[in-house]
Amino acid sequence: PPPPPPAPPHPLFFMIRPPPRKPLFPYTSLFRSGAAADATDAITTAGLTVGDATQAYSDSVPAGEVVSQDPAAGSEGERGTAVSYGESLGVEQVEVPEVRELSQEDATVAIESAGLAVGEVLGRNNANVPAGSAVRTEPAAGEIVDKGSAVTLTMSTGPKQVDVPDVVGQSEAEA
Repeated sequence: PPPPPPAPPHPLFFMIRPPPRKPLFPYTSLFRSGAAADATDAITTAGLTVGDATQAYSDSVPAGEVVSQDPAAGSEGERGTAVSYGESLGVEQVEVPEVRELSQEDATVAIESAGLAVGEVLGRNNANVPAGSAVRTEPAAGEIVDKGSAVTLTMSTGPKQVDVPDVVGQSEAEA
């Protein structure tokens, strides 16, 4: 015997279908030149909208170039999605602090508090700065340098010492 015909659908039966999806577009790196000045054009040309534009210091990306984007390159999203990007300000710049006549410990604290590192520590005779106090830095105090740079610290060893000759038994003219 042939199989029975399918049962009619129940009066409360209906199908739920998800709404049609909008086509997804891959986010490629929108900033081929790397220049933040080109970011807005690249975003709108791709059919996307410009989100937040921020600025941040970067040790590895030169100033004026795009350092980040969100959503990231390689992800997918709908046309019209907002894309945010960050523009690099380059390496943060800081001023070398004045440390003359500070102890080595206090000079080190001042240099490190400025976002710099103490590099080489040298000793130098100086009749005007007490022994154990800072004489100068290289780069010099007040110069603007990359944050994290090393600063050479020169410490006073006091006035130059000289050997006193033995003049005992000599005439005044000989001494």
